[in-house]
Amino acid sequence: MRYTLLLLGTFSAVSSLPAQPQNNPFGRKLDAVRQGAKLFDSKCAGCHGKDAHGGEAPDLHKSRVVLAGSDAALFQVVQKGIPGTEMLGFIPAADQAWQVVSYLHSLTRPGSGPPAPGDPVKGSQIFEQSGCPRCHIVAGRGGTLGPDLSSIALQIPTERIRESIVDPDARIADRYKTITVTLKSDGRKITGTLKNEDNFSLQIMTADGGYALLDRDGIAQEQRPAGSMMPSGYGRNLTAAQLQDLLAYLDRQRAPFLRYEATFANH
Repeated sequence: MRYTLLLLGTFSAVSSLPAQPQNNPFGRKLDAVRQGAKLFDSKCAGCHGKDAHGGEAPDLHKSRVVLAGSDAALFQVVQKGIPGTEMLGFIPAADQAWQVVSYLHSLTRPGSGPPAPGDPVKGSQIFEQSGCPRCHIVAGRGGTLGPDLSSIALQIPTERIRESIVDPDARIADRYKTITVTLKSDGRKITGTLKNEDNFSLQIMTADGGYALLDRDGIAQEQRPAGSMMPSGYGRNLTAAQLQDLLAYLDRQRAPFLRYEATFANH
């Protein structure tokens, strides 16, 4: 009887422990991300590398549980480790484990980081004054030579957005690569972004938003420069405050989108 009471008492004590939430209670809060970064640097970076890009342990930017798992699943890994592996639970305190979750999601899941500081209203004005709508759509308005930015904050992290502004040549998606062709008929040059090609033809979007549909037989020369058609001077022409306001504006562009990948290397 006494043994039964002891068991019941133990079960009661265990069942009274607070259950861990399924969703991160800290979410995108800036303080949580900053604290999580400090904890990661001191306890995790030695194996997983700076900014979680891998070292002796895997690159967490490619980890399924980090990229697509639930908050609770990643919390369990951070707090308790993975049984049967060298991944130990280095962060037993629940609040600290959740802070690391906030940090890892801010790195690997666009839109999950803290809101970019700055004035988005001023950023919208800078976007207009800088001529960005000539090539980019936001909320259904603008040009189509460059990427649609209506959901940009859900597609790439804020630092990548900054890089695209100050160094547009750093990363260029296949469907926005620049091409210049010279026609055999009159020597005219056509420059734009290569949208499609095969063994017989090219499809080029020109700066005015029009399309040039060209037979390869009529092309005298092709040039494919490594640079982007986007001007590279914004990093120099905008002040630090203006750049931050522009980032704040783009960070608020979170329209739902359907992710897809298109390739045009059919030739």
